[in-house]
Amino acid sequence: MTHEPVFVHTAEKEFNYPSGADNVQNTYDGNGGFPISSFPMRVAAAVREADPNILLTKYLTPTAA
Repeated sequence: MTHEPVFVHTAEKEFNYPSGADNVQNTYDGNGGFPISSFPMRVAAAVREADPNILLTKYLTPTAA
């Protein structure tokens, strides 16, 4: 079993479900995970996931969970 990371509390709204011609958006309000609230945390996440996009994206915000 593999687990891929899910980043929450981002600047991007999350798709919830379709509603006719529109899509309903949502924002995660749970307490799971850990905040990527600093550059060192971003580096750690990028190294752990071997994904440099974690460092480059503008969607991750410094808000605490």
